[in-house]
Amino acid sequence: MSSGPWCWCCSRWTPCPLYNSNAFAILGLRALYLVLAGTVGTLRYLHYDLAGVLAFAGLKMVLEPWLHAPPMTSVLIIVTLITGAVWASQRARRREARAAASRPGAPVEREA
Repeated sequence: MSSGPWCWCCSRWTPCPLYNSNAFAILGLRALYLVLAGTVGTLRYLHYDLAGVLAFAGLKMVLEPWLHAPPMTSVLIIVTLITGAVWASQRARRREARAAASRPGAPVEREA
C-alpha cells in the first residue's frame, strides 16, 4: 500500500508538500531501480545482499517494541552489507579472470 493515502488522511498540511514528497519518492525509487538493474549483471552477490537488507528491515520492524536501534546503526549495517556484497562480487570476478587466464589457449581479457 502506498503512503500517499496515509499522508492525506493524517496531515493538515497544504497539498503542495504532499504532492512534492510523493513525486520525489517515486523519482528516487525509479532512479535506484535503474542503477540496481544495471549492476545486478556485474555484481553476482548483489541480489543476496538486497535480500539481507530487506530481512534486516523486516527484523528491525518486528523487534522494534523490544529493541531500539538508532538510525545511524541501521545505516552502518546496510552500508556494511552492500559493501560486503560488492567486495565479494569483485573478488569472485577477479578470481575467475585469473583462472581463465591460466588455462592454456584461453583468450586474454584485460580489465578496464
